[in-house]
This record gives sequence, C-alpha cells and structure tokens, in this order.
Amino acid sequence: MKVLIAVDESDIAEKTFEWYLNKIHKPDNDIVVSHAGEPPHLPTLKFMSEGAVFPSDEIKNIMTQSNKKLEEFKNKYSLKCAEKKIKCKLMFQLSDKSPGETIVKIANEEACDVIVMGTRGLGAVRRTILGSVSDYVIHHARIPVIICPK
Repeated sequence: MKVLIAVDESDIAEKTFEWYLNKIHKPDNDIVVSHAGEPPHLPTLKFMSEGAVFPSDEIKNIMTQSNKKLEEFKNKYSLKCAEKKIKCKLMFQLSDKSPGETIVKIANEEACDVIVMGTRGLGAVRRTILGSVSDYVIHHARIPVIICPK
C-alpha cells in the first residue's frame, strides 16, 4: 500500500505523522511525506530617492532563507523516518496552488492508495469563510482520506 502523509509546520501534523507510524504503518507500506509550502511574498519594486529600483539582492536573500527553511523542515521528517528505519519519499516544495490542490495532485501522480493528514481544528464559521485543506482533500481525492483531529 502506498500512503501519502501530508504535513505542515503544525504540532497536529507532527502528531498525525507519529500516529500513523505507531498505529497503522506496516513494513511493506510505501510512504510519501508531502509538504506544499506557500512561496514567500517577493517585492517587485522599491521606491528610493533615485527612483524605482528592482530589489534583486533582497529577492535573492528572501528566496535563500525560504529554501533553507524548507530544507530544514524536510530534514526533520527525513530524520524521523531514519530513526524508525522506515523508507520514505519526501516531497517538500513551494507551490503557488492551494495546499489541498497540491496534496490531491501528488496523491494522483504518486498513485497513492490513501492520504493521511491532520486538521487545524477550525470552528464551523472560520472553516466556512476560510475553507479547509482537509475539506478540500476529502471532496477532491479519489482515494480514502484519514483525518486526524486536533
């Protein structure tokens, strides 16, 4: 069985990952750990006394920091898998699509059999206004989805 575990930087995602490994994981399961981070907001122009300037150095610094943070986050899950002696594929990326869309896309591309993810525990009003990644995945994935509550 191929399992996609969707993670973000929340405690709930980390607990969901641990829950899967401790309660459901079988040695012959293939695991794909996925994170779809939001790309950083980049400045377009800076208005200085000499006029409009393209802030290329600032953009380079922002992207370097963002990529470093993403790599550190990826390494965290790589170490968790190594500690448990579990082989997993890590797919950590910045995406301009919504996290829900990215999770469903990766699940389809990787031919996963199930998606495991946590929920942020939004109230009904906030979930209605903001939407919910888990709601999106449940309604758009063509495979079973296991949601671990807050």
